[in-house]
Amino acid sequence: MALSNNDRFTIFPDIYATSPKGEVLSAAILVTPDESFKARSGHSFLSGEVETGFINHELAVGVSYRDLESISGRWFELENPVASLFDPVYTTRPEFPEIPDANLEKSRESAVFITDIVHFSDHVYATLGVRYLTYQRDKTAPGEQRVRTTMIVIQHQRWVLITTQMMRWHFTVCIPKAQAKAALR
Repeated sequence: MALSNNDRFTIFPDIYATSPKGEVLSAAILVTPDESFKARSGHSFLSGEVETGFINHELAVGVSYRDLESISGRWFELENPVASLFDPVYTTRPEFPEIPDANLEKSRESAVFITDIVHFSDHVYATLGVRYLTYQRDKTAPGEQRVRTTMIVIQHQRWVLITTQMMRWHFTVCIPKAQAKAALR
């Protein structure tokens, strides 16, 4: 299990244009208050080998989970009081306007997978695998309704190694959850 939390309040002074004499022609101070980024994730698997006659199997079965949350997009701009790079004017701290509403984004992803490396000989084997993944993202911007994206992704991968040549087939099916439920019935 991994946990991460990052809260920050940042101020970026930006100078966009100056004259050859060092006079500031265009500048601003960008402020991003109270941003927050949180992540939780985990991954677990079980693996082993099985022999069935002359064929050897390397099996792996596992699950993974990831949960992300971010509060961002709360930036505003202050006028930059610097008049000259060579002769700056020092002023008191500017007044902050009302802090804008934040963008809130949450996403959750979970998966189950199984792989089998089938050894036919020392030089010929195939890797078979299936991964079932669900993904959901909610995003709310100031003044807008929540937008929800939900997907189910089914992945299948197969590799074949014959002496030193490797061939690989890969396809991913990505369809909305409602269609996936209907297709799985």
